[in-house]
Amino acid sequence: MAKKKTEALAVIEDSAFPMLADNAIQRVGGLLTNFNRFELLQLKVPLGGGKLWELPSLSGEAEGAATVDVIIAEIHAKQKKYWVEQDDVSGAPPDCSSPDSVTGYGTPGGSCDACPHNQFDDGGGKACHDFWTMYVFMEGGRVPLLLSVPERSTKNAKKYLMELMNRDAEPHGVVTTLGLEPAVNNQGKPYSKITFKSGAALTGEMAARSAAMAELMAGYEAAQTDAVILRAPRAASSEE
Repeated sequence: MAKKKTEALAVIEDSAFPMLADNAIQRVGGLLTNFNRFELLQLKVPLGGGKLWELPSLSGEAEGAATVDVIIAEIHAKQKKYWVEQDDVSGAPPDCSSPDSVTGYGTPGGSCDACPHNQFDDGGGKACHDFWTMYVFMEGGRVPLLLSVPERSTKNAKKYLMELMNRDAEPHGVVTTLGLEPAVNNQGKPYSKITFKSGAALTGEMAARSAAMAELMAGYEAAQTDAVILRAPRAASSEE
């Protein structure tokens, strides 16, 4: 086991993750000043129970992979998003979003608990989507990718984070292998769940650089959240 771990770390030191380079913080920080979260490249969970991740490519057509090795730089849990036109869920920003699953901003906005779009129907679905946001750096990649973790995958994410905590490890301190497992919802429709598996741990200077990148991405996500709140006024309360 020790030999395998040493070999894995050697691969990382050979710049399999350019985010660990000594100039990566300045480069990524400069890039992020020009892009909001919806303009970032995305790592997409396939629809309809697909078995391959949808990876960005220069051709503009998504490439596929069964597993993807990443470093998770930032996690924002317990969010919601809603589109007035339910078909428009792949590219455009949501019409209403909530950074805390308590208050929505946009259309319709207001209390998430009281919103009719946040109520489950007889089939167990609802118009408003629960999700987590993750910013990940893919092996060989130089920019952060946006990964929207669907609600049905958050149980796996929570379990993985607890396992890391039990080992006194941070998400940005290990290489994580993201996989996909098939599942079926209450209506018999197939979908894919994200699986999480830890790999090599980062040490020394690599760990320090990854921690600095995580701090940068946390600040970026906080600024993005503030922008959503400022841009989209809350719905008027019933007391007004």
